[in-house]
Amino acid sequence: MIKAHVLVEGQTEETFIRTVLGPYLAVRGIYLTPVLVATKRIKFGKDFGTHRLLPYLSLHEFEALLLADPGEIGTSLSGQTSRLEEEVSGFRSPEEIDEGPETHPAARIVRLLPSYRKAVHGPLAAARIGLKSMRQRCPHFDNWVTRLERLSSPTP
Repeated sequence: MIKAHVLVEGQTEETFIRTVLGPYLAVRGIYLTPVLVATKRIKFGKDFGTHRLLPYLSLHEFEALLLADPGEIGTSLSGQTSRLEEEVSGFRSPEEIDEGPETHPAARIVRLLPSYRKAVHGPLAAARIGLKSMRQRCPHFDNWVTRLERLSSPTP
C-alpha cells in the first residue's frame, strides 16, 4: 500500500482527486489524499526530497483536462458546445490552450456555456469524461498519472 498527498489549489481539484483520480489509483494500491494549499505561499525544496516528490504542475488550469472532451462539459448545461468543440479542435492538446485572459480554458467554457460553475460542474464533467480520454488528449497529465501508477510496481 502506498499513500500519497496531492497538493491542490482549489475545491474543484480536491474533488477531482477524491472522486476521479483517487478511486482509479486505489485499485492499484495507491491511496491519494488531496491537501488544499495556498498556491502563492508554498515552499518547495527543503520540505521534500526529490525522490519523494512527483510534481504535476498543470500547464494552465484544471479546465484544460475537461477540454479533452468538450461535448461532455455541456451535457447538463445549455450553451454552444459545438462551438467549444470547434475551438478545441485547432490544438494538438487541450493542455496547450491559453492564448490570453479571454481564451484560457475556463474563459472559453464560461463564454460558450455561461451557466458553468467550476466547483459544481468541473468534477461532474471530469467524471463523465474519464481518465482515459484525459490521458489520451493531455500528454503532460498522462505522464504524471503514469509516474503515479509506477509507484505500485516493484523497482528492479
